[in-house]
Amino acid sequence: MTPGGEGLASYAARISRPRFWIYTGGTCVVGYSIGMADWHAFLLPIYGVALLYFFVPANLFIYGVNDLFDEATDQHPPRKVTASTASSGRTGTGSCS
Repeated sequence: MTPGGEGLASYAARISRPRFWIYTGGTCVVGYSIGMADWHAFLLPIYGVALLYFFVPANLFIYGVNDLFDEATDQHPPRKVTASTASSGRTGTGSCS
């Protein structure tokens, strides 16, 4: 079971950082545009299918699965040490997302 008692799919979608999904979508658009014959290829149904594939399954895998396995180590990342807290030995309290 996931923290908070929600389903695995909704939990993976929530922690998969949807605000970063545009990066894989942009990669898909660039790759598709390099391989197309002319701009009309953006109007073909396969373009929409490719975008959906890269926006949903690819991003859930890239971000969601990674975070499922890294959640415990992401609670206290050592790189979040700030200059003001480094001398005292305390870590920063910033968000990890």
